[in-house]
Amino acid sequence: MADTKGYLKGYRGGYGDNPSALKEIDLFFEFRDDYIRERAQNELLAYIKDGRPVFNILAILEKEDENGGLYDYYKRDESICPIPEDLKIALSPEEINEIRLKHRKRYMNELRRAIITVSELEEIGFDRDYIVGLFQAEDMKYWPKIYKRLQGNENFRLLMAEKAQKKLGDIKNRISKLTGLIEALAGRTYLEKFFKMFDPKSRKTAGTYKQEIEVLESRQRFLEKIIESSKKREENN
Repeated sequence: MADTKGYLKGYRGGYGDNPSALKEIDLFFEFRDDYIRERAQNELLAYIKDGRPVFNILAILEKEDENGGLYDYYKRDESICPIPEDLKIALSPEEINEIRLKHRKRYMNELRRAIITVSELEEIGFDRDYIVGLFQAEDMKYWPKIYKRLQGNENFRLLMAEKAQKKLGDIKNRISKLTGLIEALAGRTYLEKFFKMFDPKSRKTAGTYKQEIEVLESRQRFLEKIIESSKKREENN
């Protein structure tokens, strides 16, 4: 069994009866999960540094091996850290698969929560280098807890509010420009035809501008909530 970093050192093995074997395979997956999570985290951080859109990263990392996923570590690492033979003998394939699915589901949830945490920090206005520096030495399953703990720190809270305020200004300016474009397009379909003439793939229509505004308004509400929360805490202190 390949285990170069000793992630499975807590696995003892040698259990033959079913109840003990069930506990033991749960422990085996627990230790293997640490190894898988580190590999996924390294890939996640590499993509973040590379500037890849956050939810594109999620789509890449959560794609299953059966569907062509290159980073389905949960499937690929079964050959690197295979289930011990004594457990395969003691347990049925159904029992093993049930526990495997439980651990896989937890791993996927940890991955998604880590990526959502990165997305939220980026949405507030923190740059990628800051985010990587914040989390690279920490297990990704703890990223949401670290972020939540930081929100209780006054200096970090004020920094969040400052960045959110700047980002909010940018969003309001963009909404204003889009609103102007929609007004310009109102009743003037030749402008849409003009866009299409020079760029057949152009999606610059009043409808697409409205959709973008809806997304921006959602982001605006999120940032306003951050700023309002910071103000309330400051008033209470």
